[in-house]
Amino acid sequence: MEYFTTKHEHLIVFKLESADVIFVWSKITYALYSFSTQYGVLFFYMEEKRDPISIQGYLEALQLPKNTATLDMVETIASLLDKKEKKEKATTVYVEREIPKITKECMTPVLYSLYGVVFSFELPSSIQQEVLIVFQHLKVLEKKSRCKYIFKVTQEGDFFSIYINGKQVHKNIQSSVVLGYLQDLVRITIYENNNFFIALHAAMFSYNNIPIIFPAVSGSGKSTLSAFLMQKENFNFYSDEVTLVDTEYNIHPLPLVLTLKEGSWKILTGLEKEIKEAKVYRRFDYQKVKYITPKNIATHTIYAQEAFMIFPKYQEGVVCKLQPLSLVESLNFLVNSGYHLHQRENFESLKKYLEYLATLKIYTLTYSRLDEAYITVKQLIDNN
Repeated sequence: MEYFTTKHEHLIVFKLESADVIFVWSKITYALYSFSTQYGVLFFYMEEKRDPISIQGYLEALQLPKNTATLDMVETIASLLDKKEKKEKATTVYVEREIPKITKECMTPVLYSLYGVVFSFELPSSIQQEVLIVFQHLKVLEKKSRCKYIFKVTQEGDFFSIYINGKQVHKNIQSSVVLGYLQDLVRITIYENNNFFIALHAAMFSYNNIPIIFPAVSGSGKSTLSAFLMQKENFNFYSDEVTLVDTEYNIHPLPLVLTLKEGSWKILTGLEKEIKEAKVYRRFDYQKVKYITPKNIATHTIYAQEAFMIFPKYQEGVVCKLQPLSLVESLNFLVNSGYHLHQRENFESLKKYLEYLATLKIYTLTYSRLDEAYITVKQLIDNN
């Protein structure tokens, strides 16, 4: 890894040996910025000569297009040098919080386990059955397992509150969103209690033991594609919503239920019965959703260096197309889809993340038909 010196102590500037990219990391916001080498040179030029005339002349000398992207790049660099940085925009997948330990033996008759964390629920009768059905595939058969977390839900009138080991984390929420909040809390608890270095807002599968990560923003069709792929031969389901990578670059199964929004209920084949029988809930943003138990669940961790990373995007009427992405493009996509570094203030953790991304084979996948998307992904893996 090659480092560059600057006059601004709040910035660390470096270049990976494996990528033609200049990175700038801020000690103030912990945000990461990436530039092509050409724009990276512009970064240093602006550091020395800030007047607009010289910058304009430099852009002309480099024959850079005078378009919106170029102007945005100049503005970003200028704000970096002025210490007027904006916070990194990303989907929240992690919440810091201190949860007390259980001080007495858990007497709950039903226990659940996910990645070695044993937990249970204390629920009002009005929602008990529907919550337990959604988590039933994680039930622990061995009753001697020691419970570490109790997720307790209380009800007052039409509103609910959620506690973890006696500490309140949500209050005055409606019954239709309780299940979604519980799933998010379980994910966060797993992340906090294990040796992960990054959480990606992404679905995760393996195909013939080759890992495929599907990061995406909400509304991209990620969960719909996941529900289709999990029915296919040699595809194993790891996660629909959050992919956790540990410090040794292993990915672990996190098989909570799939969250299917209303638009996918009629187009998914093979799951008609499950979708018809599933109850309608609301997400935190109050979109209608149904929860479907995953199939072909992976039972082991998988080494994820040199994995495939595919950003799916459903677009009505388009021909299915794969497009390779550069590392800079991939970082921009990941910021939009959402990720969290476990120690984002630690520069070594950031370097590890970038070095990991540089090993991946990264693409976008634009599609309108699920069967074509499946065939395209399968052929991509088979041909590599």
